[in-house]
Amino acid sequence: DKKFFIGTPDSTLFEFGIAQSDTYAHTGKYSCKLDVNLQYGMTIRYNNLQIGESFAVYAWKKAGSKVKGGLIASAENYYNNEYTVMETDKNGWEKICKKLSVTPELVGKELTIYLYNPEKELVYFDDFEIIRYEGLPDLK
Repeated sequence: DKKFFIGTPDSTLFEFGIAQSDTYAHTGKYSCKLDVNLQYGMTIRYNNLQIGESFAVYAWKKAGSKVKGGLIASAENYYNNEYTVMETDKNGWEKICKKLSVTPELVGKELTIYLYNPEKELVYFDDFEIIRYEGLPDLK
């Protein structure tokens, strides 16, 4: 019904399934297609955050070099749009990564992690992965 993306292996639901596209895919048949008309992609919300928890967030991104879209983590009075490009494959897909730790400013708030592109140029995202750690792992 395109309301959600369904994660594997546990069938976690990610909002904005309407952004599903079969134009390009890094893995499988579908990806998340975003542009100025549909800016928000795969989205998940976390509550009950504890100090010491951390997140590692990964996605594969296919876009032109000037596109600003990427991985976002936000909460009330918190916005993090920084990410690192880890690798690029022969088909122009980049593996991007964001790592963050739960600090006192996030405790008691809802943390939203999502894919975003406010640009006219299309961006495709695929293989969105979020790992939630109970403690502080070595986030290199």
